[in-house]
Amino acid sequence: MIGKRRTIAMVIIAVAELTHAAQAQPVQLDIKGLALGQTKADVIGQHNLFCRDSFCMSTNTTSTLGTFAGAPVETWFFHFDESEQLVRLGLNMKPNAATIIISALTEKYGKPQIQRVTDFKTVGGASTKGIEAAWTQGDSELKVESPATKITEMRVTLTSVKHRLRKAAELEQKAKKDL
Repeated sequence: MIGKRRTIAMVIIAVAELTHAAQAQPVQLDIKGLALGQTKADVIGQHNLFCRDSFCMSTNTTSTLGTFAGAPVETWFFHFDESEQLVRLGLNMKPNAATIIISALTEKYGKPQIQRVTDFKTVGGASTKGIEAAWTQGDSELKVESPATKITEMRVTLTSVKHRLRKAAELEQKAKKDL
């Protein structure tokens, strides 16, 4: 009888551990099924892109890349490293889509690790409030910025943190030599 109880207890513990491990598995961050690490050939094979060296883009709004979370996309951009692995992708949209995008990403990935109101100043000196939200999982960072580089634009990016840090270090070393 004790042996059966011990066996049942061990099975219950094993199932609980497997359930916990399955729940703890991180969801890979992606944008419309595009994830970091995909090869350039795979990404080009899936979508009609214009490419030059390590950079590709699409302004074809009639393709599957025409919308994100139901909002229209103006431009997609893709950056690949030396081994032609996707290290950054993003899309530009109208800023009025920010709330929809953040809500959809929150539903998919949970509460963002960063969510804040920002001050955005235009080149002409006008200022407005903006919003920034970011999710990080492993080496991937998914970020929403609205407005982004222009008051009429919002941006969603998925970036390899390691690649971004390596490129920043390279630029810093280059700057030190360019004095």
